Amino acid sequence: DFIDGMTTMAVNAACAIHVYTANRSMEDRFLYDADAELLIVPQEGRLELATEMGRLLLEPQEIAVIPRGVRFQVRLPDARARGYVCE
Repeated sequence: DFIDGMTTMAVNAACAIHVYTANRSMEDRFLYDADAELLIVPQEGRLELATEMGRLLLEPQEIAVIPRGVRFQVRLPDARARGYVCE
């Protein structure tokens, strides 16, 4: 899923860049970042972000910013997804 498919590519004092590849939706798992906001940029496949504030459908060439401390779950309307996460 989104969490297991995330790999860190670069880190410095101000931010980190991760890539992700997911082939299944997150089931019974949620994620939150207590340190920083997350910028999610899908490259391939759509994502549905289910947050405490509602759901957001995200397609390639769109971005989403998840505020610090907000719990969310990533669901895949399509079979696969791939992209970038910056924090």
